[in-house]
Amino acid sequence: FCHSNPPNKHSDLSVQAANFIWDHFADGITVSSVAEYLYIGKNQLEKAFKQTYGICVGTYIRSIRVYHVMCLLQKNDNRSVLDIALSCGFKSSSGFYKTYKSLVGSTPKTARF
Repeated sequence: FCHSNPPNKHSDLSVQAANFIWDHFADGITVSSVAEYLYIGKNQLEKAFKQTYGICVGTYIRSIRVYHVMCLLQKNDNRSVLDIALSCGFKSSSGFYKTYKSLVGSTPKTARF
């Protein structure tokens, strides 16, 4: 989830996008909203982001959300897994559980200590 600042136009856009995503992951942002923030088209954003980070913007957004869910689960947050997921920008339980399982390879309950 770390990002650096390689010196080219695509990476500058990508870094701005990544920073925006880190700052707003819980706000229900989408690839379109990130592109709008940067005043560029979705295709231009996807191309620059993939070139810089090797993944698509949507995957990055979901990864950041899962990362924050995992952090909260490990801090013994007393809320339910679903409440935590919703607070991190997921819109539904089915979308969250599917994303979590595909990115982590296990269920969120294994992240709780």
